[in-house]
Amino acid sequence: EPELYMAHKVARQVLETRQDVMFVFLLKPEGYREEYAGLAREGIRLLSTSQDEFRDYVQVADLLLAPVANLASIVTPPLTWLEFMARGIPIVTNRAPGVDAVIEDGVSGFVAADHAALGQTLLGALRSDLPAVGLAAQRHVREKYNAAGAAQAYLNLWQALANAPG
Repeated sequence: EPELYMAHKVARQVLETRQDVMFVFLLKPEGYREEYAGLAREGIRLLSTSQDEFRDYVQVADLLLAPVANLASIVTPPLTWLEFMARGIPIVTNRAPGVDAVIEDGVSGFVAADHAALGQTLLGALRSDLPAVGLAAQRHVREKYNAAGAAQAYLNLWQALANAPG
């Protein structure tokens, strides 16, 4: 919920400058609360979506605005980020522990220095070469987050544990 309110604030800020942008917040039915309907306004929609509807919206997305509210926690990375990046959709987020392992700022996504800079970072992302950034995001996910790499990482971990003294 803190991320939703943070993203909504960023959406309002961006819409003050760019009225040609549409923000669609997609929430799982179990996470949607009726009070969220009051957050909708011109350029901002909040929807409770099924899995199929979610996939349809992802097909037409240009960016995923995904702020990290809890800066004391390490981003591990969220599966949603990897799903969007694998589809060539860059992520816009803020600096937090672990973000740099997932997103290279300006190359495979966009990372604001802090929460206050998210709006300007998003505006910069909208002026960038989004298809090129999307391709870099796809490449990054394909190279770093694949079955062979995951299997090798687990094998290395188990071998290290088996060879550990004591």
